[in-house]
Parts: sequence; structure tokens; C-alpha cells
Amino acid sequence: MRVLLRLCVIAVCLYGAIAAALYIFQERLIFLGEPLDKNFKFSFENSEFAGLVNAPESGAYLDMQASAMQNGASTNGAADEGASVASGTKENGAAADKIKNENTQTSGERVGENAAQDVTASNNANAAAIKFQEINIPFEGGSINGLKFSAAEPKGAILFFHGNFGDVSGWGAYGADFAALGYDFYIFDYPGYGKSDGKISSQQQLLASADAMSRYVLAQHPPRKLAMIGYSIGSGIAARQAAKWDAARLILLAPYFSFERLAHEKIPFVPKFLIRYKIPTAEFLQAARGTQITLIHGAADELIPVHHSYDLAGSLKEGDLFYEIPDARHNGLLAMPGIWEILKERLQ
Repeated sequence: MRVLLRLCVIAVCLYGAIAAALYIFQERLIFLGEPLDKNFKFSFENSEFAGLVNAPESGAYLDMQASAMQNGASTNGAADEGASVASGTKENGAAADKIKNENTQTSGERVGENAAQDVTASNNANAAAIKFQEINIPFEGGSINGLKFSAAEPKGAILFFHGNFGDVSGWGAYGADFAALGYDFYIFDYPGYGKSDGKISSQQQLLASADAMSRYVLAQHPPRKLAMIGYSIGSGIAARQAAKWDAARLILLAPYFSFERLAHEKIPFVPKFLIRYKIPTAEFLQAARGTQITLIHGAADELIPVHHSYDLAGSLKEGDLFYEIPDARHNGLLAMPGIWEILKERLQ
């Protein structure tokens, strides 16, 4: 009996120690960015998709059947995460548009969130014409570092919130691609990432850094000309910014219903009250009533399961869309066939 009691005490102490460590060191477990030398020089000579996004209509890469059901039509049930799911859209909670791709292949191989930059220069004749500049904005006694890619004749701006791994030295490889859609493209590193000073210390501070990024962009572009885009952990941050500033468009790539729920799914033995990062994406979507919302999620996403987007789709209104991309995993979503045609359409 005493042995059993001792084992129980040891188990409780061990559980308490693990829970306390997870609570204290959450930032190290969640945010995986590394600092860059302040003298690091950004270089983006190659861009896979700039030719694709400006392709003539006759060279369409995405065959979208015009069979959308809208305004309250019902779905036939949630996706089976383990099944091979055909791509579809959801508008105002309705299943719609089977998406097919027959001929298109990307010219490079971006296989991770921190995009590879080993594509040959011959893949893109337009990248050289798209200029970028480095930006530093003040935050908490230091600065947040970022990049601006300038479109030739911008019709608005995109503010991109990247994932929890990598920094703008990799994520910036998409800058020319988005600028080719006709938008000035802004991307910043979170505190402690890349050349940004400081470190992430709380949800409040993380969101405050996003506010600083938005204010910088809004000083040059009005909210109704602004599109917020968030990938992975950046999706909830982008959703909050869109709701707060009444942005015209919001595109979420591999989003989570709430970060608290996602974290609890990954570590169910840890009580929710110990998870300090809540980031309730669904609440932000419900508040963004004047914003056109687009959800894009891979059916084979192993990190943030696609059921998160299915649940988020319950907050969509008329004009909003949910695209499920067959066979797409979490990393490399932006390299999947058809993605850039979707982005081009939703950013018109």
C-alpha cells in the first residue's frame, strides 16, 4: 500500500513539474524563430509564381465548376481527416465548387513554411522588376524588422503574418509573388525573429507587435484597400487585425479555431487554464462582419487538422469562401497546384 501511495505521489509531482514547465516555457515551445545578424542582407532573386499569377485567362490553371450552392445550403457532414477528400469550397456554410487541377506544376519545390530559395533564376522573368525595401518600426524600445515589396501600380496592400518557424529571409520569397497580384506586400518578423529585437513574452505583447505592424501599413493604405493574410499561427493574428481595423479582405492559410483548442489537442493532459496563448480565431471572424473572408486548408494537414477550418466555416457569411485542398499538408501549402489562381481570384 505504501509503495502504491509513493508511486501516486511521484506521479502527481512529475505531472505538476511537467505542467509547470509547459506553462513557464510556452514561448520556447511555440515560437521557433531564430535571430539573424543585423548585417544580414536579404536577397530574393527568384520567384516561382509571378509568371503564374499574371497568366492570361486562356491559360487557366484551376478548373472551378460553376455549381456553387450558396446562402444556407447544408453540407453532408464533416470531413474524414484520414480519407482522401476532394477539394471543395464552402460559401456561407455551404459545400460548393469541386476544384480540379489537370496540367499545372510549380517550377520549384517549397516544402516547408520557411520557403526554400533554391529555385533557378530562369523560373521568373518578372522578379527582377519587383523591388523590395527593408523596414524597421519602433517597438518596446527596439524595432520590428520587415520588408515591403512594391507593386508597379498597387491597387492596395497585403499585410502577411507568417508561421511560427523561420523569418522573413525565407518567408519573403513569396513577396514578389504577391506583389505580382497588384498589391504592395508587407511582411514583418515577430519579436525575437530574424532581425527584430526583443522576444515574445505574452499574448498581449505578441498582439501589440501586430498592431504596430498594422499601424505602419495603415499610414500608407486605407483599411478598405488592405488585405490581411495569415499562415498557421499567423492566421489568428491576421484575423484579429482584420476585425480590429476593418480590413477589406482576410485570407487564412491553415488556420486554427483557437490556439488554445489546438494546443489542448496536442497536449490533452495539460489543463486549458495553463495555456496562456488563447488567440480565438473564431471570435475574430465573427467580429469581422465587413471583411471578405477566405479560408484555405490542406485536407492532409498533419499539424493543424482541417476540421479547424470546417468549424471556422460556421462563422462565414455571404461572400466568404472555404477551400479545402486535396493532398495538401501543412508545410508547402502555397506551393500546391491551384492555390495562386484562388488567391488571384479572391484578391481581385
